Amino acid sequence: MSKGEAMVQESVFEKKLQFAYSESQETPYLLMIDYDEFLQYQKKIIELLGDTGFIMYTDKRAVLCLKKAPNLHIYLMYKGYFTRKDFSELCFRNLTIIGEGKKELPGSIKQYIIDLKDNIFKILFVTILFFSIFNLEKINIDGIISLSGNLINAISIFTGIVFVFIGFIYSDKEKAIDIFLKGCGDKYYRIDKYVMSLSIISLFVLILVSAFGGITREMLPQIILNLQDKNHLLDKLISYQMQYYLCLALTWFSLCSMIICFSALTDYYLSDLRNSFFIDAVKKKSKEL
Repeated sequence: MSKGEAMVQESVFEKKLQFAYSESQETPYLLMIDYDEFLQYQKKIIELLGDTGFIMYTDKRAVLCLKKAPNLHIYLMYKGYFTRKDFSELCFRNLTIIGEGKKELPGSIKQYIIDLKDNIFKILFVTILFFSIFNLEKINIDGIISLSGNLINAISIFTGIVFVFIGFIYSDKEKAIDIFLKGCGDKYYRIDKYVMSLSIISLFVLILVSAFGGITREMLPQIILNLQDKNHLLDKLISYQMQYYLCLALTWFSLCSMIICFSALTDYYLSDLRNSFFIDAVKKKSKEL
């Protein structure tokens, strides 16, 4: 790009910024800027709007608000996911960075491993008890199906309770906004989504166990029975014993997941409400001083 073209582009950007600033004097105005363009012309923004304000970001969204123009929201468009490191090139001296991006929070699989470690003693106790009753030596497919049916009822009730908790938390708009102001909005949202997803997966797995565990040889299509008779390996795979082992593994996985979900109910949801009410009580009492 030649120097002349660069000057023309800078002039166009400056006019766009001045127009947005003047419009924001009367009513809230949203200015959308590509993040690379924002980095290139940030000094122009500082010259016009100052360097005091904040950036609030989440995943692929980031919004800049400056003290001189509080009604002007500069929406930063980015090709990837925002992280705190992406804002290290900014020249603003008094800029507060608020938020957490997707890459800064653990994914579902990593979170599941973390939860397994956090609940290791509960899971070990249930695992020992589970495999003491349902072991590899004595096939008890009816017992597994019966247990799965009871667990389906339990996880269904739990999912309903969690849905109510989430609805209660997000129905309070002021508290939800306060969570995002603290930079924890994405973290709490991902926990909510993770717990709900895990409970629903556990529910579907248990339903699968109940359905799959009830399948008998007489219910299989004739073509599979013919292949089973001709192929020794297939006969091993499609056997009553393998059916039991698969149901055993899936039920154990569901039990571990349910322990994590029920622990989240007390460790996260009730704890979060307690802390929130505690802060509200402190604020109310401080007004009496």
